[in-house]
Amino acid sequence: MPNAIPGKPYDIVCKEHSLPEFPDMLFGVSNDNGLMYFNASAYLKSKGQDLKLADFLNSYQPLVKALQECYSLRDDEVCRINKDGDFVIEVDFIYLFICFIDHNFAGYINERMNDLFMSGVAVSDSYLFEAARSRFTADVIAKMLPQDEKGSDDKEAE
Repeated sequence: MPNAIPGKPYDIVCKEHSLPEFPDMLFGVSNDNGLMYFNASAYLKSKGQDLKLADFLNSYQPLVKALQECYSLRDDEVCRINKDGDFVIEVDFIYLFICFIDHNFAGYINERMNDLFMSGVAVSDSYLFEAARSRFTADVIAKMLPQDEKGSDDKEAE
């Protein structure tokens, strides 16, 4: 587990939007080790958060260490500084980091894991929306949705 963030800036440019659920989360690949990272500094800034990366690493130390061992990552691969001076974190820590920023996200993750273990399937809300949108016309989707009060009143009046 890294006690201090390595000072050497690495060539990691995070410009990719890989997760539709988190459009402000930017990803990129490190040129020196081929690992994917996300830009923690830019994400914190986009959310108006004044949290410190050191607080994340210290508060979640046992979990960070467990993931680091699980994915066989060296201390200097977990968190780095890129050439823009931003902190980037190896992508396998993304959900842990989001839980640090938004504690309610842990509940969402717990619900999805429960779905997975109980039914064998878990999908994100945005996946469900996109799947329905690509499969059904707007008219079909509108018929599936409950009518608003005005629409219900009109039907009852008929």
